[in-house]
Amino acid sequence: MLWLALILSSTVGGMIQGVAGFGSAIVMMGVLSYFIAVTPAAAITSATSIFLNALLAYRYRASINRRAIVGPVVCFIGGGTAAIMFMSGFDSRTLKMAFGIFLVALAVFCLFFGDRVKLKANWPTMLACGLFSGICEGLFSIGGPLMALFFLSITHSKQEYLGTLATYFLTVGLYNMVLRVIRSIMTVDLLPYVAAAVVAMVVGLVVGNRITSRIDEDKLKKLTYGMIGVSGIVTVVSCL
Repeated sequence: MLWLALILSSTVGGMIQGVAGFGSAIVMMGVLSYFIAVTPAAAITSATSIFLNALLAYRYRASINRRAIVGPVVCFIGGGTAAIMFMSGFDSRTLKMAFGIFLVALAVFCLFFGDRVKLKANWPTMLACGLFSGICEGLFSIGGPLMALFFLSITHSKQEYLGTLATYFLTVGLYNMVLRVIRSIMTVDLLPYVAAAVVAMVVGLVVGNRITSRIDEDKLKKLTYGMIGVSGIVTVVSCL
């Protein structure tokens, strides 16, 4: 059952991320955590996501906005490290549920009023979004939706959005993987699962890329907002 769950969740996750730019980790963690412990599930998911984001970054390499990545990456690392080191005493279940509700409210707001909101591509905005994303990743392992919203607001095409977001995820994913290896969380016995997940995710990515080529920027925005809402719902349900 574990292998079937791994392959199916990886395929669906690759398809979703190929279209929306994020979401594979949400799908995989939501499924794998029912079969194995959260720690190895997160390690498998993180390693698989690195390959997926590398493929997406390569495909959209000509459209990547590299200047927009620097600030968020630096603050992601700082915020995530601080959250892991200094916030372990907080009631993580209550915080996670609150964060899930926040994501749902954010998605609803963006769906109905998104055209009225435009984040500025300046250093204060980049640093704030990166820091908050890092803290959320450190506390809840869910930092993707916030950065998806940020890059969606400051990029000018779906290719730029997908390429920039994938490069951001690739960078912070490599950092997280180094930490997991140092802490012996990512171990050799997990590599067969990672290999199978990568193959399945590539299949899903191919399907997702075909869907992406047929949708315009407006539909991409709505799909991204919808995925943020789904992320929030999944987060709340996981706390019940």
